[in-house]
Amino acid sequence: MFSKWTQYYTNQLNHCIMTNTKKYALYIGIILIVITVLSLVLSKKYTVEIQRDIDAPANVIFNAINDLQTQSRWNSLLLSDTSTNITFPGNTVGNGSSCEYSGLKINNGIIKIASSHDNDSIYIIQSPVSKNEIHHVYFVESKDSLHTVLKIKATTETGFLSNLVKFISKWKLEKVLMKDAENLTALINERLVQKLYNGYQIEEILPAPKFFITHRGEVAIENISQFYTQNISALYQKALNANIVVSGMPCGLYYTWDEAKQKSDMAAALPTLAQLNNIPESNAVSIPSKPALKIVYRGDKRNSGKAHNAMGDFMKDRQLFMDVPMIEEYVTDPTKEPDPEKWTTNIYYYYSRK
Repeated sequence: MFSKWTQYYTNQLNHCIMTNTKKYALYIGIILIVITVLSLVLSKKYTVEIQRDIDAPANVIFNAINDLQTQSRWNSLLLSDTSTNITFPGNTVGNGSSCEYSGLKINNGIIKIASSHDNDSIYIIQSPVSKNEIHHVYFVESKDSLHTVLKIKATTETGFLSNLVKFISKWKLEKVLMKDAENLTALINERLVQKLYNGYQIEEILPAPKFFITHRGEVAIENISQFYTQNISALYQKALNANIVVSGMPCGLYYTWDEAKQKSDMAAALPTLAQLNNIPESNAVSIPSKPALKIVYRGDKRNSGKAHNAMGDFMKDRQLFMDVPMIEEYVTDPTKEPDPEKWTTNIYYYYSRK
């Protein structure tokens, strides 16, 4: 009798369990269907906007964002990976410029300036290989000559299902944009206040008048070193023969630098105490006292491109115009110091405000 009642209640219990299991399975199934439908229906796109006041002229902020070479200084993604490597296949400034990045943590991707409108807005697309693109628009709005509002608008997409919790993705992206703006502010302060560009300190000076005897010519860029070495030796010999006092270190004077034609109009030059016009097969050059910029560059002068770029960025930020010639003063004598990494070169750019 007891065994019959036990069997009966066991069957009833199993029946309840099976019934409840089917109910739960049905409920779960309905929930999953609802979630799937919602994820399919809801937009995956979302946009985040922030703004930051920066104590700097609008053109200075615009110039920093419009040159992809600065991305390594303020882009939070690139800064998050110490192994990040950035390469530039071509132009780095303005419309159509791009760079490629890679890193152990951030993987690979491309950053491209899709459009750029002077001192107004810049549209930049960041395309990680394994993630969705992020479309950034940077608006630079001048409040006055020394104060600017930077607005950043970023649009991207979430994946399937994760669009149901887009608020988390939006919160994360907002944090990234705020950090980008903070990094940009630090970079602008470094450039504007400290006058530090590409790691080079730029001095504003008023040099005394300069006088040179020179040998000038249009030279293929690849032959500049050979042209300079041959002609500076000849100038030293002419100075010796004419009892001319050389009043400083030898220099290179540069009047043009044409990357497209790979040519430069330049001169090998020796400084003198006054203008000398009667030296055979040489030209006299005099430069009056006028405002100039100076960088002390250390290393092989053939690798001084970043220093010259720094000068160009400084002048662009302050809306200055270069007066030729640009001067490289070679402070170190290579015959006494054979290691190019220990050479010192003073670089001078004369300028006007026009």
